[in-house]
Amino acid sequence: MTTKNIQKVLIANRGEIAVRIIRTLNKLGMETVSVYAAPDALALHVAMADEAYSLGDGDLANTYLDVAKIIRIAQKAKVDAIHPGYGFLSENPVLVKACEENNIAFIGPDARSMQLMGNKIAARQFAIENGLPVTKGLTGTPEEIVKAAGALPFPVLVKAAAGGGGKGMRIVTKKGAGRHTETTSREAKITLGTERFTSSSSSKNHDISSRVGRSAWECDPSF
Repeated sequence: MTTKNIQKVLIANRGEIAVRIIRTLNKLGMETVSVYAAPDALALHVAMADEAYSLGDGDLANTYLDVAKIIRIAQKAKVDAIHPGYGFLSENPVLVKACEENNIAFIGPDARSMQLMGNKIAARQFAIENGLPVTKGLTGTPEEIVKAAGALPFPVLVKAAAGGGGKGMRIVTKKGAGRHTETTSREAKITLGTERFTSSSSSKNHDISSRVGRSAWECDPSF
């Protein structure tokens, strides 16, 4: 599907992100469709769109991150494409595949690229397999990483690896490493639908990047 075939777009996001996309689509002469959770019913992005559909009431996992619900609305509204904005589902290959299966254009990278780059552990492995230089890594459970934290410079910035938009991000000191890591993991699951997250620690001479999963973490110092 080319740009010429896209006349109606659903924006799978909210707030300023959705508003900016709507304004751009309006300039291109395209129809816009907004989605919203109950608390956002009176939001600007809802009022600006040509059409708006409710995602119901509930947390992010059951509204803006619910791929099946987004696709059903897209089909009901008969849109040609879905624009994810950034954060939320913008790095979720499940949405891309769902769009492909339902003949809906996805405005963004293909699923394979997203899987490689969206998952930082997979991205690092891809770089290694292709002979690209990477820093030495450290893997283990969250508890093992906290135990070995003396080898890493603090403070550490822990953030969700599967998404963006500032969600699931927290500065961690050595003293509160375990507690803050658990808190960030829970937040990542609620806001991004996954417990996988990344953390980075920086000092005057180092920048530490850590990829965290449910059962294993990966930490690599970047210079």
